[in-house]
Amino acid sequence: KLTGLVGIYELNNYKKRFLGNLVDGKKHGTWKGFYPKKRILVENYNDGELDGSVSLFFKNGQKEWCYNYSKGVLNGSYSKWYSNGKKATNGYFENGEPVGIWAWWDKNGTITKKQNYPPKTNGITKGHNQYTEKVDVFK
Repeated sequence: KLTGLVGIYELNNYKKRFLGNLVDGKKHGTWKGFYPKKRILVENYNDGELDGSVSLFFKNGQKEWCYNYSKGVLNGSYSKWYSNGKKATNGYFENGEPVGIWAWWDKNGTITKKQNYPPKTNGITKGHNQYTEKVDVFK
């Protein structure tokens, strides 16, 4: 069993690449995963559980999507982008369930769909149009 702080690496083309740290055998802090087509997944852990943002990046470095976790449960904003940087989807999760107003855009930046989920109960936007980036939704 691994104890204490241990750095985890992988070899890629004979070069050592840092993936993340284990603390007492559990993922802790920021971890990177490297995937085909030069895509990168960045996850944040606390004591072995997802805690904080989780993002996948396109080959060009543009973020494709970003979720937020709190102690292993989806909590907070969710966003998705096209490879050209334009927003594709934006919404919010509470306890793993979608809440508030969600919106979807086409590649030109035009809203194609809005959907209302149960109202948010947490956060500073509670009762305030239920949407973190309301300016984007109500243009």
